[in-house]
Amino acid sequence: MPSPHPRRPRPPAEPADVLPVLVASGWTPRREPGAPGGVVATDATGAVCEVARVEVPAEPGARAALVEHLDALSQDHEHLAGVRGVLQAGESSLVVLVDHVDGLPLDELAAAREPFRAAEAVTVLVPVAQGLAALHRDARVHGGLDAACVRVTPAGRAVLRPPLAPATGTSADDVRDLARLVLGLVPPPASSHPSYAGPEDPAEARDLAALHAELAAALREDPEARPAAGTFAARCYDAVEPRPVTMPEAARLVAGALGARRDPG
Repeated sequence: MPSPHPRRPRPPAEPADVLPVLVASGWTPRREPGAPGGVVATDATGAVCEVARVEVPAEPGARAALVEHLDALSQDHEHLAGVRGVLQAGESSLVVLVDHVDGLPLDELAAAREPFRAAEAVTVLVPVAQGLAALHRDARVHGGLDAACVRVTPAGRAVLRPPLAPATGTSADDVRDLARLVLGLVPPPASSHPSYAGPEDPAEARDLAALHAELAAALREDPEARPAAGTFAARCYDAVEPRPVTMPEAARLVAGALGARRDPG
């Protein structure tokens, strides 16, 4: 069982902190704007990974849980950023190398554009839900899922970055958190306020209503009444045909990023 007090990864280390460890193990680090910590590392095969530090717990059971967790994350899944290397970095910490996904964190993408159409939101929701389902099949949970945990490639493909230490919570919590995440991407339901008319396009209005119905099911107060992650993905896919995510213009992305730095609150 995971420790009730799992140790989350430290914030990404400065390149100088991990440079000797990476180089000694055959990795070549380089600066990469937009990557966590601003650095990635490349191995001899050309694989590009982000770099994170993870504390090793002192308790034997928690250490064993961490080993199992990182080993499970090393298995390939198209919707999960996988672990590609684990290096010792001192007596009580590890350097963990995780697939680098070129693109934007979902929270930054959402801040730089208008609300998602229902079909775009489903394009994000389905692979993230399938990534959660993969974790759940292995008796793991994501915990604390929010838009910053999802990266969207330039082609509009969503990839989930799982936590690098065992998380607490339940699979039903993950489904609820994903529904809340998507709820924040799309316009509110037409019934949310008497003055809100909803989309003018009848097809978009139908899609939005259908998506909100599935989100409401995933947000039920009773965890047992929420669908499993895989079922949630399938129901949303059946309810609304996915459409490509519209990526904002480069200038808008830069302006949004600068605005976020100046007003982090």
